[in-house]
Amino acid sequence: MRGVYLNYDSSANQLKLVIRPQEVDVKELNEAALVSHVRKTYGQLYLFEDQIKAACKAAINAQKLQQYNPIEEVAGEPRDSSVRFSVASDKLSATLEYQVGFGGKSYELSDLMDLATQAGIKRGLSRKRLEDVLQRVKTSKAGTEIKDVVAKGLPAKNGRSSKLIPLVPNALDRILRPQSISLSRVDMRDLGEIVCVKPGTELVERRPPGKGRPGYTVTGEVLEPREGEWLPLKPGDGTYVCPHNENLLRAEIAGMPKFQDEKMWVDDVFMSRGVNVGSGNINYDGAVVVNGDVSEKMRIIATGDITINGFVESAHLESGGDIIITQGAMGKHDEDSDTEYSGKLIAQGNVHIQHGQGLDIQCNGNVTVGKQLAYSRIRCGGDVIVGPLENPNGNLFACEIQCEGIVHSGSLGAVSGSHLFVDFSVT
Repeated sequence: MRGVYLNYDSSANQLKLVIRPQEVDVKELNEAALVSHVRKTYGQLYLFEDQIKAACKAAINAQKLQQYNPIEEVAGEPRDSSVRFSVASDKLSATLEYQVGFGGKSYELSDLMDLATQAGIKRGLSRKRLEDVLQRVKTSKAGTEIKDVVAKGLPAKNGRSSKLIPLVPNALDRILRPQSISLSRVDMRDLGEIVCVKPGTELVERRPPGKGRPGYTVTGEVLEPREGEWLPLKPGDGTYVCPHNENLLRAEIAGMPKFQDEKMWVDDVFMSRGVNVGSGNINYDGAVVVNGDVSEKMRIIATGDITINGFVESAHLESGGDIIITQGAMGKHDEDSDTEYSGKLIAQGNVHIQHGQGLDIQCNGNVTVGKQLAYSRIRCGGDVIVGPLENPNGNLFACEIQCEGIVHSGSLGAVSGSHLFVDFSVT
């Protein structure tokens, strides 16, 4: 730009601007153009834009008045980078604010680490994060503010609460996930797939709560954890707390153990070799175990679990717990009429069958089927799983399903033209 001269005075650390009015072309000289010219030439310095604009006006006026004395002004100066460390109110983190300077002093890694120490940061300072900030500084424009968390503390981890560990499996768990039980820990009789315990059998062990893990702040203070709480060991019906070990629950009576919602109880067990016209219907306050088949039109009503080690044909089963049928269940239903299903399974808990057809299943928990379910109606508050739990590869077709969970099946529907209706809406 004609008539404009820039000179950096290293002794005074200033950028001098000199404008000679007699050389200036008024058509090309204006405030914006002059500021742009100075920035293009000395953009690494901090520019005094107001003083540059004032010099421009003075030069234009001087030319109009034919006054040709040089106009001098300080146009800029170098400024050092600035660094500030701030510690969060909870002292679990510290932030670095780096203001990129204008051609002045910058900081090295060792400088930042020393400044962090002076700011009271003693633990959790990340060397890598400091290096990342310095790398960003090299590619950032002058005046850019870079802000990053460079130190982190460790919150204290409170101890977990005590845990109740069942020492005997529920009947349904044993069928769905067979597992070996140490005889030294559990004194029980194995009735096929059913677990029954004798008086004195250890049922539940309460493990002590955790002590937690201490933490620390970036300023070096130790954060003490809070020890976990002891959960109450509440003996349910048919159980008692061991007098020699307050963390152990034993069976008071012989029966079927059940662990649910952190509570263990033992149901009285009514056992039958089969349910037919000869035995009559069963209505029992406790658990029912049938080691045989349940004949057509028979009824079993129990407040506890119902376990059938056999086949169920067109029967009515109603349980206050789970219904477990280790073989199959069969009922009758005419899709073209309003006839009810002849086979009904109603449970407050879960329902498990190996295979089924023509059933009306109602439960609050899950419905699990070993192999296949067809021409049935399901209303449940959990999942419908057809096949092994680890690989649900069973068949499900020609059913009407209302559930609040997920339907897992290897084959869903059939090519025979039968209808499959699935409703996930909550009723």
